[in-house]
Parts: sequence; structure tokens; C-alpha cells
Amino acid sequence: MIRHWFEIDLDNASMEHGARIEIRELARHPHRGSESASQLTTVDRPLWRVDLFDRLTDPPGSFSAAHFHPRFTGDEPSARFWDAATAARLAPSRISSSPSLLVAAVRDSSPGA
Repeated sequence: MIRHWFEIDLDNASMEHGARIEIRELARHPHRGSESASQLTTVDRPLWRVDLFDRLTDPPGSFSAAHFHPRFTGDEPSARFWDAATAARLAPSRISSSPSLLVAAVRDSSPGA
């Protein structure tokens, strides 16, 4: 799931915005109807997230607030992990040219990797 995100951090008075990319679990459901019938699709439990954020005071595309969350407890993300190399590998232009980069980055940044 990819969406725009805007965040105001009142603790350090920064405003961040950019793309939030989440990997979520695709829940399985029994097949319904014929082979051509529409099927139920449920994208639910978050598994991993990267936030490709800039601070509004920094140049666009600097990813100065980029970070990721390698795990979730229920719906709540872990603390921010600040890894510039992961953020650079996940720059939107690189993801669109090769979705396998996203898969590799998730694998490489997960705990125990």
C-alpha cells in the first residue's frame, strides 16, 4: 500500500511529508462462485513500513526524515529506524523501475537479517 502522508512532530517542531509504503498481510478467503466471480480481498495486518519523508524546511527529495519500521505490535509500528542506505534504496524512482528492490530492502532491514 502506497499513500501520501503528512506528519507534524510537536516534540521537535518539524513537519514531514512524503510517501508511506506499507507491506500488509493479504488475508486468505474461500473461493466464491465461478472461476470468473469477483473474489473478496482483504489487506489487513501491517508487517513492515518505510516512510520516505522530507522535512518541509529541507530541499524536496532529500529524504531528510526517511525512516522505516521493521515490525509492528498489532497495528502499532515499532520505533523509527533511521537508515539512510535503506531510504536511498527505496527512492520512488527506483521502486517503480524494479519492484524487487522493495522486496530486497524489506528482507535486508528486518530484524535478524
